Amino acid sequence: MKIFANIREYFQNIDDNADSFSEYFYITRFSDFVKNRDSREIQREFSQPHKRGFFEIALITQNSDVMNIGEYTFGNVKYSLFTVSPFQVVSFNNSNSLPAGDLPKKDIDGILILFKPSFFTTIRQAYEIQQEFPFFKIHTSPMYNLSQENFADVMQLADQMYAEVKNPALNSTEVVRSFLLILLYKIKRLSRDNTIVATSDRFMAITAKFEHLISINNGDFLSVKEYASQMNISPVYLSECVKKATGKTAQSIIIDHRVLFAQSLLHQSEKPISEIALEMGFIDLSNFTKFFKRNTGLTPKQFRSEKTGKTT
Repeated sequence: MKIFANIREYFQNIDDNADSFSEYFYITRFSDFVKNRDSREIQREFSQPHKRGFFEIALITQNSDVMNIGEYTFGNVKYSLFTVSPFQVVSFNNSNSLPAGDLPKKDIDGILILFKPSFFTTIRQAYEIQQEFPFFKIHTSPMYNLSQENFADVMQLADQMYAEVKNPALNSTEVVRSFLLILLYKIKRLSRDNTIVATSDRFMAITAKFEHLISINNGDFLSVKEYASQMNISPVYLSECVKKATGKTAQSIIIDHRVLFAQSLLHQSEKPISEIALEMGFIDLSNFTKFFKRNTGLTPKQFRSEKTGKTT
């Protein structure tokens, strides 16, 4: 699966000025983005399941296109907020969801914001972002339907960021950075009923870093001992922290991420289930089927059929 490490690489064939303001921050209006670009070019770049090494916030006034984020599919949305974390599986207008030959429409309106933790001066790791702003955790819903009043409130901040980037002046980076932090805290406030409020204790911080390490491995899931080694702590201490922070074992967290990755591939990819099983590390398809059903209650075929109508 393709992984785009940075913003410039992501827009390599789409927007030559993607990093003109900062290599760690990008903002555009969707209407400007699609207006002068070939729909086939956008479809070619983003239709296949892929991962990105940066965060995304999308404020969408309206959109009739289809977006796939993890196991979720969204289309025909209005006044909606989307949040996507690094290394989540994403695709747009995948042929699983649209008839063959359909292309991105140009009726999308709103603002797209991409950023890497390096854009900030104090919060510089992805897991720190997820710790401070729990709506970025991959087990939370990536979409929030907002009232028009709340949507207008956050859109005003996004508009101010956009204006600052388009007309940079003295200390523009600091101004945009401040607006982005305010926007993130506004979203945190709006999403507080939908997410678990993070704590700042040591157990939660270690668990957040542990989950980040799991997410950045592109289908290569390690053991608790191997993750603990990467974090320079003992497996026993890692397991203790995860248990106190989540109520789950460290191994069950790994399994949760593994299942989520399998669901994303089954939902967004056109690969045969047997090929997905191999990508997940299962040489025997029957073992993959048992693993998936044990953890979801459905076979891979049943899950794919429910999501896409396909059975292979």
